[in-house]
Amino acid sequence: MKAILINPYPYYARGVEGIVYPPLGLIYLASVAKNRNLGDMRVLDANIMKLENKGVIAQILDYNPDIIGISSNIVTHRSALELAKLIRLNGMKQLLLVGGPYPVLFPDKYLEYCDIIVNGEGEETFCDILEACRYKKEIFSLKGILYKKDNSIFHNKNREFMDNLDDIPFPDYTLLKPSIDYYSKRARIIKNIMAPVMTSRGCPYQCTYCNKSVFGSTFRCRTPENILMEIEWLHKNFKVDQIDILDDNFNLIPERAEKLLDKIIDTDLNIAISCHNGLRADKISDSFAEKLKKSGVFKVGLGIETADFKLMQTIKKNLDLNKVKDAITALRKQRITVHGYFIFGLPGDTPSSMKRTIEFAKDVNPHFCNFATCIPFPGTEVYNIVRKEGTFLEDVDNGVSSGFFDGKVFFEINGTKAKDVSYYCKKAYKDFYFNAEKILDIAFTIKNFRELKWVLSTSLSLVKNMLFSLGKKQS
Repeated sequence: MKAILINPYPYYARGVEGIVYPPLGLIYLASVAKNRNLGDMRVLDANIMKLENKGVIAQILDYNPDIIGISSNIVTHRSALELAKLIRLNGMKQLLLVGGPYPVLFPDKYLEYCDIIVNGEGEETFCDILEACRYKKEIFSLKGILYKKDNSIFHNKNREFMDNLDDIPFPDYTLLKPSIDYYSKRARIIKNIMAPVMTSRGCPYQCTYCNKSVFGSTFRCRTPENILMEIEWLHKNFKVDQIDILDDNFNLIPERAEKLLDKIIDTDLNIAISCHNGLRADKISDSFAEKLKKSGVFKVGLGIETADFKLMQTIKKNLDLNKVKDAITALRKQRITVHGYFIFGLPGDTPSSMKRTIEFAKDVNPHFCNFATCIPFPGTEVYNIVRKEGTFLEDVDNGVSSGFFDGKVFFEINGTKAKDVSYYCKKAYKDFYFNAEKILDIAFTIKNFRELKWVLSTSLSLVKNMLFSLGKKQS
């Protein structure tokens, strides 16, 4: 058995210039299958390689797999569908799988070309499919899949989430094309080679703008001992000296996070750590910030979203805004670079609440801020609210061609117009960044020439995209 799993390249997309990580979900699938001796696995990240679908077809033909898998999300949706269609047009008869939130939400679009949609957490389902193919067993009775038969779409029983994440083998980057070191140029890195690490899955919070269809709402975590083993394994086998923690909720249980930090501190690996997201600001104490620093953390990202108390309740994030400034102060005291993330245009946002958010961002003063416009992901409460009460300015059911860094406004609702959201998003960047004090503040976060290049290129791309998008006439 041979299988190739593909992360497609959205060649049409704007505003996706942020950090690009290896497709960890696909690598986990391939690693679990390899660990169970279910065949030869390959993961092709066409996105990082900027390899369009004709080039992907050439890669598939060269590898000649028995099974082809494609990952799809809101930005890669169009490219994933085009690839599936192209595979069939080239006469390929292999079993064609697709996974991700979008195919489950819009199965009719994908099952025109694909045989099976993998639903939710995919490791066990993927392995069951491989075993069924190897031993010529029935595939379409498996848990966790959708398929089409006699013009009807069948949604099989959902597969249970895995309880013991320590049982999952570490992601094997020998299965990935390109190599792991290729990604370092698309990340803020102070060492040489970066790799992502997920220490938990699932999020118990009910934020209205978030789709949790893959990992669910139940928080499941790996043991600190298992995580440390992975870090040491990455360092030994792939020369990784920086890890980026990609959890949704790394410090949901602060005692657990601190135990891991203590174990890292006790080693002599000298690993640099970035917590790009996943830290709750209201769970960061002075002592926790100190342990972050001692363990090698040089950057954290805090999802703040809004400074309007009423809107904070509406979006169900329930972040204690009074603790945000204390958290940023504690992190700054440890000389940890802080990124603050805000969203404009959420249902319930108004010009006055957006003004408050801008003033709040300036007051709490993280080193960097990203002011994004709300993308109404299908499958979220925000999407359903807009469908019921607002007006879509773009058909997000067919994917989007803009990422978080583009500034496009996707809907209007409750009297808040697209032009207002665009105006305040642009104003936020101008007010926060365009002063000598902030430029100097950012300059002191730069630790080497590589970081300087990253900061400059990211800033230029962001400004270019914002000016392009916000300068356009909104509906």
